[in-house]
Amino acid sequence: MPEGRISHRYEQAEKTDMTRVPAPRFDLLKMRHYAFGSIQFSRGCPFQCEFCDIIVVFGRRPRIKTSRQIIAELEALRQRLSIVFIVDDNLIGNKREIKKVLCDVIDWQQANGFPLTFVTEASIDLADDDELMRLMTEANIAAVFVGVESPNEESLRETKKLQNLRRGGSMVDKVHRIQDAGMEVWAGMMLGFDNDDEHIFEAQRRFLTAARISTAMVGMLSAIPKTPLHSRLAAAGRLDPSDDPIGGTNVLPLKMTREALGIGYVRLMADLYDADAYFARLDDLYITGAIHTERGWQRYARRHPWRRQARQARRLLEATALALRLLWQVPEKRLRRVYRQRLTNLLRCRPDPTVMRVYAIKCAMHYHAHRLVETLQQRESKLLNTF
Repeated sequence: MPEGRISHRYEQAEKTDMTRVPAPRFDLLKMRHYAFGSIQFSRGCPFQCEFCDIIVVFGRRPRIKTSRQIIAELEALRQRLSIVFIVDDNLIGNKREIKKVLCDVIDWQQANGFPLTFVTEASIDLADDDELMRLMTEANIAAVFVGVESPNEESLRETKKLQNLRRGGSMVDKVHRIQDAGMEVWAGMMLGFDNDDEHIFEAQRRFLTAARISTAMVGMLSAIPKTPLHSRLAAAGRLDPSDDPIGGTNVLPLKMTREALGIGYVRLMADLYDADAYFARLDDLYITGAIHTERGWQRYARRHPWRRQARQARRLLEATALALRLLWQVPEKRLRRVYRQRLTNLLRCRPDPTVMRVYAIKCAMHYHAHRLVETLQQRESKLLNTF
């Protein structure tokens, strides 16, 4: 897609039958080895976060593919996959145009029985647009990764993450609005801004607990070459020039030592992915909060009960297969017991095959995070950073 061009023009010619577009040819035998597929709708982001290289690489003017191109790619993906990640760095960078594309995706989903469930990325100002959240859920977007970065407002101002500071309630309130609209929120979090001291670790833990966010990608702030952050810190002599810094980040923090940053980071990861803490956040959203995702499919299913029964049976089978695999292959007896107890509790409180599949996937994600934390805690070599 040519840079600097808004490719989506919602003209009459584009309103041909979007539900019947020939699919590009992929190697379907290879696709069967993947649990998630991926697709990109757009490039570019209108914001100017100091640490981010997206606007350096892709620019600040969002460019969006045509609906025809997007539908053709979805046709190819649905032949082997049911979960697709829309990998745009910010799907809602151009809200007016993406709403038009989402309308076409909704039409395609309805015409084909909602074969796909989506996960995507968006800025937190999504919470301020009820129409956009409705279109996203009707398109069957079930989860959204949001760059929260920090509960420290001074750190957000410092890094020019001003979209997180706009009026409309606290960030916890905004996360809850997105969840209440029908999308789980995954969070990107950063540690080590100039305004962060050693209180930031507990502040991050409290925020994620209050926001009911189980999946958080937490990392230490790193300065990527060509970003404004890299230029500023280089001029101040606050960059480690090593290609692979021993502290896990090339940034020399201002209000704590790099060693304190690393120790706090590892401790926070251990706290977040402690099994009791992780599943408490997950249960707060899926059992106590009873979040309802995949709303587009749910509405369709009410009109097509036979398809609903077939889909529910398939998802129950998938959830059972994944749960049994975890209970068979996870070597730690304590974790197998935790997963069994949590899955049993879910079955008692909310026996919905769609939720059970999500919950089984979350157990697998927890085990991955658990192994990561073990690696971090061993500290046998350079500190690993998940930025």
